[in-house]
Amino acid sequence: MSRYTPRQAWRQHWIWHPLQALPMYLTFKALGLLPVDWASGLGNRLGRLIGPRIRKPTEKSLSNLAIAFPEKSDEERHQIMRDMWGHLGRVATEYASLGRIANSERITIYGDDYIRELYGKHPLLLVSGHIGHWEISPIVAKRHGMTMTGIYRPPNNRFVDRIIRGLRVDCGMTLLPRGTESIRSAMKVLATGGNLAMLIDQRSLRGKLVPFFGHPVKTAPTAAEMALRYGAKIIPVRVKRTDGARFDVICEPPIERTPSGDQEADVDWLLERMNEVLERWLRDTPEQWLWPHRRWDL
Repeated sequence: MSRYTPRQAWRQHWIWHPLQALPMYLTFKALGLLPVDWASGLGNRLGRLIGPRIRKPTEKSLSNLAIAFPEKSDEERHQIMRDMWGHLGRVATEYASLGRIANSERITIYGDDYIRELYGKHPLLLVSGHIGHWEISPIVAKRHGMTMTGIYRPPNNRFVDRIIRGLRVDCGMTLLPRGTESIRSAMKVLATGGNLAMLIDQRSLRGKLVPFFGHPVKTAPTAAEMALRYGAKIIPVRVKRTDGARFDVICEPPIERTPSGDQEADVDWLLERMNEVLERWLRDTPEQWLWPHRRWDL
């Protein structure tokens, strides 16, 4: 049941949503006129200036960092937090330049032999997290002429959604809005030998408890279940920011599990391996992740 009356829904849909989206549209247009490095650098400065002053996300970041890195000092964790805000500021302002970044020499791809060897022989499930500039990860498929489908959570504002979708498509992704229908569509993609990309680092209310930095976290089993069901090869793909608006896209060896006949044990094993990969990435570049996320909340 809608929480709006018909009149309120009309106003929300035709007045407030366009007014909310207009500043984003104009900001992205303005950022798109700047050189990529200027836009990225501006985001870094704004992120470092504004981010640490946003109390709740900053406090949650420091709390999560204390769970993940108890061996680090308070000053080290505060420095990671400040660097994270700078990084997220870059991510925000780089959205306007995604197309230019994707079609430039700013991206270096490593390990894509794993994908080339398996493409067309098995469905591929490329898994990643909100690390580096995660929107860039589909570029590995685009540069090899592969089709790649991804599930995403659309903003409530349809005009904002339209802006973001247009930018994401520049990186070569076919998008499915998250929901029951999207899961069915994703399953159909794998069942017909297609390729799917998923971000697997977020908390799932209905997830299985799997270790992450030595603590149990609720982890969505979807990727593991679909890989086992359709024989898809799970390939971890990491985006690593190397210098300003320059990135390495690193494809790692497939995470493989021969079905044992015990579905639950097989799913648990795959989830543990995927969380281990994510943890390794975060230990390498902790400042490039979304630490405000409620990852350790049960």
